[in-house]
Amino acid sequence: MNNKEMLQIAMSQSAEDIGCKAEDFTKSENVICKYHMGENARKYIKQPVTGNFVLYGSNTVAAVQDDIRAITEEYMKKFEFYHLFEAPNMHWLNKKLEEKGYGVCFMAEYYLPDKDRYYDMIGADLQSKSVLRTKRGYAVQSTANPCDARIAYLQSRYGTIMNSDENGHSFPELPEGFEYKVLEQKDFAELYLPEWSNAICKERKELDVLGVGAYEKGKLVGLAACSADCDDMWQIGIDVLPEYRRNGIASAITTRLAAEIMKKGKVPFYCTAWSNIRSVRNAYKCGFIPAWVEMTIKPLDAINKMNEEEA
Repeated sequence: MNNKEMLQIAMSQSAEDIGCKAEDFTKSENVICKYHMGENARKYIKQPVTGNFVLYGSNTVAAVQDDIRAITEEYMKKFEFYHLFEAPNMHWLNKKLEEKGYGVCFMAEYYLPDKDRYYDMIGADLQSKSVLRTKRGYAVQSTANPCDARIAYLQSRYGTIMNSDENGHSFPELPEGFEYKVLEQKDFAELYLPEWSNAICKERKELDVLGVGAYEKGKLVGLAACSADCDDMWQIGIDVLPEYRRNGIASAITTRLAAEIMKKGKVPFYCTAWSNIRSVRNAYKCGFIPAWVEMTIKPLDAINKMNEEEA
């Protein structure tokens, strides 16, 4: 599976989520359709949803209910497609929506692994190479492979030391004194605690299918896990105990988990708010790149209820 194939799978899933066609995301003009959540939509999507705007890069596809279609058409004509997801333009939309009892609720950016230029490289057998860590990055000492320079660049770019597993696949190395452990669903039973709430979800524990833990002397200090949110795509979540952060644990376990997911023939994906800089940095360190963005519209009653529950 390469980058193009993974992107196509993601577009097909988005189409199932909102009721459009996968090819709509590749058109040069914007597309408006009626919102309809398919039977195989991502399992964590909660109704009611009044509309969803999705952008993969070339246009915006808006799937909306009939009572906001006219507002959506006016909004999409008024602003460039890549400005529909930002202020101050979004305030224009929200003001119009509020008159009908709706509002912008969620905004998120989604990432896919750069398999062609990162994961295929770290999955290579590095035994034929000699890579030295220098003050300015990595340099290939000797090589019999033309890809070595690219691997050295990736190691320098993402700031990781490569370490091979028993199968010859290479992953970012955990700090000295820590070890990996691949976890399955049965291993999560005692882990549904607040400190691991981003990685696994008690309310949807049947979807938590795979994880990678970082351990220090038998103590779990970092957990990357994924939920089978749809048939072909598994979403990654990460938690690291506060006292163990900023030392490479998050990127090491995220990268290892992404590789484990792909070995099972699934597409790993990663979601974060654009303002969650810590999470965005982790995505880039792990070889994930932006793939699409979404903006979800819900009834104001539903939005207010969510705000009250979090207060």
